[in-house]
Amino acid sequence: MMLHTHRDEDPDGLLGAPDGYRSKLTFEDRRIDGATVAVPDPGSVHLGGAIEVFPGADAARTRVERLHASASRSLAHTEHAYLNGRVLLRMSPYLAESAADAYAAALDATGIARPATEADNRTV
Repeated sequence: MMLHTHRDEDPDGLLGAPDGYRSKLTFEDRRIDGATVAVPDPGSVHLGGAIEVFPGADAARTRVERLHASASRSLAHTEHAYLNGRVLLRMSPYLAESAADAYAAALDATGIARPATEADNRTV
């Protein structure tokens, strides 16, 4: 399932906000057992992943830094993140890193984004 996030339905409240993302798409991966997921709500990154597109690279990098800070307080929020310019690919912590990397490679093949360099690619 894929969901395009609308401003009034954005759980993070960042869609259209200053330095927030301009668009967000969430998707589910059937390899993830929803019964084992801490946050099994439709549209949750934990069920698959999300692609967030920001107005610029600095805003996207700030988002990664905030996610990283949040993850340091709770292991339940640890997720795979791939940053390329203004595009952030967030992947469920319930996916193996190799599966998350495959999503990043597929996104890279579109020419929209690529897996970040080791310095930018963080598990958050």
